[in-house]
Amino acid sequence: YLNIIAQTGREKAVADSLADSLASGKFGKWSEFVIPSMDEGNIMVPLLGQALNRVGLTVASPITGAAPYIPLPRTWPDYLQSLHQKKRYVITRSMRDFETWTGGAWKLHQARNTADLAEGSRILADLHNARWHADGETGAFQQRRFQAFHADVMQRLLEENRLELTWLTAH
Repeated sequence: YLNIIAQTGREKAVADSLADSLASGKFGKWSEFVIPSMDEGNIMVPLLGQALNRVGLTVASPITGAAPYIPLPRTWPDYLQSLHQKKRYVITRSMRDFETWTGGAWKLHQARNTADLAEGSRILADLHNARWHADGETGAFQQRRFQAFHADVMQRLLEENRLELTWLTAH
């Protein structure tokens, strides 16, 4: 799910500020403001709806789909055991095939410092852009504003030891 990013405890202030900015034209002229795929159970949905209503804007919150998820057991073996036998076979076989393909020479990396963050960010942007270029489109990382936003947020999260940027290398 997507969402409006707000510091815990500041959600109402963020919703009010966004509504005020939209109503005052701070973002320029617009005729429709769409935020797709928000989690209806998230606090920002009703707060944003209330804030937009407060400034006289019409709000609609249709449910258009749901993001699938699985509640995960505590351990990997418990997860595998919870699967149907055929699915468990596919996963374990795929893992064996991966090990054979890599010859065991693979590594899971995690951004733990500024150098790791730079490398992980580059890989993230490259993979994102390659995926969108394959469809003849430009990815979001082509926009400087998007790049700057992610660079700022990821750096802050790294400094707070809350960043989870992980990638796998093989060969």
